Amino acid sequence: MLPALNGESIAFMGQSLGGIVGASMAAYAPSGIQTFVFNATGGGLIDIIENSVPELSVPLWVGLAASGGCTFVDPENPALGCEDTPDFRRFKQIATWVMEPGDPLANAIGVVGEAYPGRPAVGLRGGEIADPFPILMQVAWPDLVISSTTGVALATGYGIENTANLDVYDFTYLGETATTGEGCHGWFLAPICGACVADAMCKTFSAQIQAAQFMATQGAAVIGHEDIPVPNLNCDNPCP
Repeated sequence: MLPALNGESIAFMGQSLGGIVGASMAAYAPSGIQTFVFNATGGGLIDIIENSVPELSVPLWVGLAASGGCTFVDPENPALGCEDTPDFRRFKQIATWVMEPGDPLANAIGVVGEAYPGRPAVGLRGGEIADPFPILMQVAWPDLVISSTTGVALATGYGIENTANLDVYDFTYLGETATTGEGCHGWFLAPICGACVADAMCKTFSAQIQAAQFMATQGAAVIGHEDIPVPNLNCDNPCP
């Protein structure tokens, strides 16, 4: 399908699981996609599962316990996870190996190095690291669904952890709002996290504008979300 489209203007935007899928696409897909934006995603799939919300992690731990591979930290509260036993470590090692083909962190080499013979890496141009780099990562801190640390780990795999291509949206000032339920994981999709409605709208719209500008300029515009003006909102003082 890609050859039939205008390869100069194709971009990919993925949120959460969509970002995990897109990260593998960045490593292995044809080079027709010019830019990628990953929102609230990360790398290291077993780490993502182990540190995710109970709705995702507990069914795995319960099944693993039934087979003898997990000894609960607290049998009355499986959400606390499994003890660090030899059996559990063995499970994590095997699971990491099984999931590596679809793990963004394992596939990062396909972005910054040669994915397979004859296919130039997305992050390379003429044998050198691309400038501008074609990936923007937007990470919520904290993120209860896909741990923020796994997002930073993926950015480190790309070599962008200390660049503007990794933008961390700090929600720690919200206290309980950011640390219960799914927290601020879906802030890109809807204004769910803020000290007031206007603050939440600023966070959501700045992330959307940031992503759109990055894709429209093929990665040339990398603007921190705090420097992005949002029409009709005073994001410098949203909650007067």
